[in-house]
Amino acid sequence: MQIMNVPYFKEVFEYPIAEFKRHLSMENNDRIFFSARYGAGKTTFLKDFFQLDDVKKAYEVYHLFPVNYSISATEDIFRYIKYDIIIAMLERGDTFPEESRSYIQTLPPFMLRHMDKVFAAIIAMIPEVGKSVLDMFGRLEKLKDEYLAAHDAANTGTGDQLAQYLDQQEGRTGSLVENDIITRIIAGKISANKPKQSVLIMDDLDRLDPEHVFRILNVFAAHFDSRNGIAGVNKLGFDKVIIVSEIANIRHIFYHRYGPRVDFAGYIDKFYSKEVYHFDNRPAVAKVAEKIMESYLAPDIKNEINRVYFRGGFLYEILVLLLEKGMISLRAIGSTYGKRLHYQREEIRMPGAQHGVEALQIPMASQLKYLVELLGGVDQTIPILERFSREAIFLPNTALQPGMLLYVLNFEHVKSARGGGAFVDYNNRQYILEWERDFDTRLISLVNVFIAGDGTDIEKAKGPAFQMREGEYWKLMIETILRLQSLRYLH
Repeated sequence: MQIMNVPYFKEVFEYPIAEFKRHLSMENNDRIFFSARYGAGKTTFLKDFFQLDDVKKAYEVYHLFPVNYSISATEDIFRYIKYDIIIAMLERGDTFPEESRSYIQTLPPFMLRHMDKVFAAIIAMIPEVGKSVLDMFGRLEKLKDEYLAAHDAANTGTGDQLAQYLDQQEGRTGSLVENDIITRIIAGKISANKPKQSVLIMDDLDRLDPEHVFRILNVFAAHFDSRNGIAGVNKLGFDKVIIVSEIANIRHIFYHRYGPRVDFAGYIDKFYSKEVYHFDNRPAVAKVAEKIMESYLAPDIKNEINRVYFRGGFLYEILVLLLEKGMISLRAIGSTYGKRLHYQREEIRMPGAQHGVEALQIPMASQLKYLVELLGGVDQTIPILERFSREAIFLPNTALQPGMLLYVLNFEHVKSARGGGAFVDYNNRQYILEWERDFDTRLISLVNVFIAGDGTDIEKAKGPAFQMREGEYWKLMIETILRLQSLRYLH
């Protein structure tokens, strides 16, 4: 599914697209540090952005991923950058014009460098004398190199010597001034993209081990720094260079490696011309998730799907959290657009019961099944929830959900309770659950939790409302999922 090709996705991404267009087109903004947290969709956004019709007409993009450079020697990194650029050129079908030279141009240098063989061939043509002279000519061959060296030295001025030195240095692989014939060919081809502006994107620095990040950044900066003080001029001729990573992560690695007293700002500002561009697509992501959930269909319940799955914002908050944490991609959620949900019609069969209970009666069960299936199964879901528990993540709408989870976890017991309340045990403590049903659908819409006091009468034993800590909430969700798995409702 191409996220950007769906009409409403274009609308919700309007803000980051417009913002980045403005930043990219700023005058003399030839270096850009594109910052966003890991998993925020930086790569996807940039790929989709540079595929937009108006952007594609204005820019020619070379998108590189330096992850593999980390295993290379420092002096080889620039060589691999050139290699990847050449591969990108060939993949897009670029051609390189060939320059043919006439015989008049190539013959004199050839004869000069091979005069011994030329003399030998001429002498060999002379009858009788030529043969005897040719036998002796081999002895003179050793003098050839000395003569040519002396001739070159006699005709080499100071300017020629400086030019030779520059050629030697620029031809050395890994040299900071490396500018060999391949570099010049690439630069010439990139310059030929005019009137389009050429853009080099160095992506996925987040994936590099910390020990390699600055080694690659330093090599990159040295080879792409402005030459001769001319702003915007780099070795390969790119109009714009974009570094993609999270600035906060780079700062953390920098201070860990060099110490908190070293000037980070003085180091990092060589990678951007104006200011760091902070990519924030969270508002867009939230709207996309909302639109996707609104697209779901469920048989037999018509317009009640929001009451079954999304009432109270429980699933919506978790989906946005998963997207922000990079634990699921927007593209993965987008692939469920228009999905027909059927979990509410499946049965949950308690041990020893002859008949199952339709999940529609307890919407939380259907919500958890949707979540587990989206994440790829129970085994993939549990580690994610364990991380949320360790981080004690708080979501506003989850404050009302512990009661729903406890209701599902104790469904076999509360089902037999009369009225709208029951005693339940959890973590070696007794609580009272009181639930409410939706007037139209008779679905469980709210479950309140109270700390139980002494006695068997619910009203008399009901203590203060129970407030579950954030970390404990996720643990309760894990227990509920494992319970539903044991009943073969979840897999």
